[in-house]
Amino acid sequence: MKNNRIPKIIGHRGAAGLAPENTFSSLIKAVEMGLTYVEIDVKISKDKIPILLHDDNLKRTAKINGLCSNYTYEELLKFDFGIWFSKKFKNEKILSLAKALDFFYINNIGVNIELKPNKGKEKDNIESITKVIKSKKILPNYFFSSFDTSSLKFVKRNFPNSPRGFLIDNYSFYDKKDIIEICKELKCFCVGIDSNIANKNSINFFKKNKLKVNVYTINNLKFAKKLFLLGVSSIFTDRPDLVKF
Repeated sequence: MKNNRIPKIIGHRGAAGLAPENTFSSLIKAVEMGLTYVEIDVKISKDKIPILLHDDNLKRTAKINGLCSNYTYEELLKFDFGIWFSKKFKNEKILSLAKALDFFYINNIGVNIELKPNKGKEKDNIESITKVIKSKKILPNYFFSSFDTSSLKFVKRNFPNSPRGFLIDNYSFYDKKDIIEICKELKCFCVGIDSNIANKNSINFFKKNKLKVNVYTINNLKFAKKLFLLGVSSIFTDRPDLVKF
């Protein structure tokens, strides 16, 4: 990514309200809805292949009670990641980061790579992602984000020139001043905050400290308009068919 410019609307896990999240179908739906940027969650398999997956456990999206880190990529390909969402998406396969990046480039889509590391494998996660990205001759615009500071530290070391953002869902672990210090240390250009803590005071505070503010996950147009009036830079949505500008 050559700059930190991102659009107002970013598809959450592709278009997670319209197709099974983090799958090829979800990315296709995002393109059909006219999105120019999407967010994806990336973890690694047992054999250290970066894959698109949000949860540690496969139970919700593949109906398998086990950790993704206990299965190789080839084993994960045998599971159905679509039928939980709808019979229409039966036999949807898990998607690798490598294939997703090719899709984004071909379709001129930017991507926010959220690092969802398997616990204790943060370094392995970044090293595996690094190998994939450095193997590509061409790449879409992208930036990294994570709730995990250790993951962002690894990113800073491996991708010093790639933009990154710090994600926050509450202030119980870090207060706002702590967050500013973390963003300075890790050279984050933005914060991604949960809609439950997105208010005028917090948005103004982060903006005064020269951080762009992104809010997740907004599926209501009226709420989205209110956030933009408060100075939010971007929102993440599952429903790009409803949240349009």
